[in-house]
Amino acid sequence: MKSHYLAMREQVTLGTEGARVEAHRGVPQQYKVVVPLSSLNRAALAALRFASSISQDVTAVIVDVEPHNTASVQEDWWSWYPEIPLVVLKSPYRSVITPLLNYLEEVDRRDAGRGLAVVILPEIVPAQWWQHLLHNQTTFQLKAVLLFRQERVGEARIVINVPYQLCG
Repeated sequence: MKSHYLAMREQVTLGTEGARVEAHRGVPQQYKVVVPLSSLNRAALAALRFASSISQDVTAVIVDVEPHNTASVQEDWWSWYPEIPLVVLKSPYRSVITPLLNYLEEVDRRDAGRGLAVVILPEIVPAQWWQHLLHNQTTFQLKAVLLFRQERVGEARIVINVPYQLCG
């Protein structure tokens, strides 16, 4: 454990050469924001509302693992968020993570000068702690994959959970 902490400290320490990190002045960088959805619900709307508040470049993504559900989202989409594009990703093997990772890699390549796309995940927070085991399993898996997948040295993808609290 000691060697881990020493290696970590070495990687994050600023150093002694006197270099300062300057605060970014002027126009803040506009990140590309991707919001993966499983359905159109209140948690999804909260995540989309937050995404729209931090960027003008937001895309919602649904992986088509249940065609009936995807069709329902597509039908209702334009009445809720006509200004945000909805991308439907095909998944012949009912996998959510692989098509989404492939899409994010494509977005990162296309917008290479802007850094990695930010991912905003809707998260349902149940009233009871034990109910947490029943919800958000795909969200947890996706977050783990995104956080531990090394894209570029020193540059990690920003992953933001937007909680939606359920009543007891």
